[in-house]
Amino acid sequence: MTVLIKWTPPAQGGRQTPARSGYRTVIRLEGEPECPENAWTFCQKDIRPIEHSTTTLATGHFPVAGAPSEKMRSGVQFQLLEGSQVVAHGLVLASDEVDARVKSLVSSLAVV
Repeated sequence: MTVLIKWTPPAQGGRQTPARSGYRTVIRLEGEPECPENAWTFCQKDIRPIEHSTTTLATGHFPVAGAPSEKMRSGVQFQLLEGSQVVAHGLVLASDEVDARVKSLVSSLAVV
């Protein structure tokens, strides 16, 4: 699946260094309860910066069977965490949205 990621600035608790292909971290899907049963490892590869390295496109997947892959459909928003710290907000894109809507989607992701 293709995902759009807007990274939290380091001054606001985000990563000090950019994520690289093979980056793995915990994902929390929007609307899911915050509990250990809903914490899944999420992997990214082919990470491509699209806006001053604060926003990237990547190919994402869950590395384990039983993960909620069926919930990762176009339009689903999520957070990436390192420990309890939110380091990025993301959005799952349909394959036909990648080129046509990236710029508008970048501005729609909220960073708190």
